Amino acid sequence: MFSCILAGAAQLEHATEASRWPGFSFASQGAFGKVLLVRHTKTRRVYAMKIMHKRLLEMRDHVGYSRMEREILAGVNHPFLVGLCFAFQTDTKLYLVMPYMAGGELFAHLNREGALL
Repeated sequence: MFSCILAGAAQLEHATEASRWPGFSFASQGAFGKVLLVRHTKTRRVYAMKIMHKRLLEMRDHVGYSRMEREILAGVNHPFLVGLCFAFQTDTKLYLVMPYMAGGELFAHLNREGALL
């Protein structure tokens, strides 16, 4: 199981700066932003970073949805579900950092199998 436990306050301080997360691969594009594969500069672990543009969320009245997404991901504690490791923001963007799990988006798999009617 992948662990997102932080070593301490110093690591959290470094983890919440966008410059600490150099992206090395594009993973997907969504309606409000994109997902990149990133590597934390100190730990060298690979994560999936969802980057959402605040302006687009506000224009489409989805600020509440993004807050709910963050709260749900932060509360997840199950070996079959991906939870939130880090969350931070800049003046223009929101960042959600989760463990990288190869295999694709669950919604796409369910849709392809016809499980979503």
